[in-house]
Amino acid sequence: MRLYTPVLNTPRDVIIQVHAASVNPIDLRMREGYGSTLLNLQRKMEKIEEFPLILGRDFSGVVVKTGRLVKRFRPGDEVSLLNQSIRSLGSLHLVVT
Repeated sequence: MRLYTPVLNTPRDVIIQVHAASVNPIDLRMREGYGSTLLNLQRKMEKIEEFPLILGRDFSGVVVKTGRLVKRFRPGDEVSLLNQSIRSLGSLHLVVT
């Protein structure tokens, strides 16, 4: 099996290995197309690929790597997050950037 290996795209990025994630009603609605017009517009304006859209907004895990401008977190830190970034892979992925 080949896994996606994330990279730090900006000096402010943080890579987190996800240990626990949840599926919420909003994730199920998004899977059915809820918010797709706004999400696609936002992605187009920021030049982000439409797919893959991996669902999930909240998770906990451990920081694996940080960009050089990240001051608050270090590799090994345990974290939890309500993720609202459209750039993220989603918390139902093995690793989140």
